[in-house]
Amino acid sequence: ATMSKEDIFLKKLSALLHDPIDKPFILIQGVNHEERTGDLANRLNVWMEESTGADWIASGMERVFLPKGSRKRKELQVRFLDEPEIKHPLSRKDLECSELKKFRIEDVQNVVERTVENIVFDEPERQFLSLWRNYIEQIKKDCPKNRKYWSVIPADTRIPYHSIF
Repeated sequence: ATMSKEDIFLKKLSALLHDPIDKPFILIQGVNHEERTGDLANRLNVWMEESTGADWIASGMERVFLPKGSRKRKELQVRFLDEPEIKHPLSRKDLECSELKKFRIEDVQNVVERTVENIVFDEPERQFLSLWRNYIEQIKKDCPKNRKYWSVIPADTRIPYHSIF
């Protein structure tokens, strides 16, 4: 059976929202990023599909570089806001990000929620295109004092070489 255009864009929205932009901040609180994704999806009136396939492959490719037992051993855990680290994806040089220590998790979550609520549309296609194109810029407008960091927030703080975007 072929998927309708609406179903295709709902699937794209689900994929785009799978890892929320505030994932590095909520993980250090012990919040499950999939619960956070569900919350943001509810704010957008979007259904989230269970993560499979591409996400498993992508995360598996990254995790091969993590030390064995890093999920359970405290000394191998990353506390991103205590010691923020972001590396340039090509040069591997550290980007200056000590200001991130001043980020308040609640502020980050509030900005993300406000931004998402400003991107609600009736049609999944318009919603996806608006979120895909405007999400990062809207967050930068909503949180100007931390503007320079939003586009480089790492997808995985244990391997901070690429942005969540």
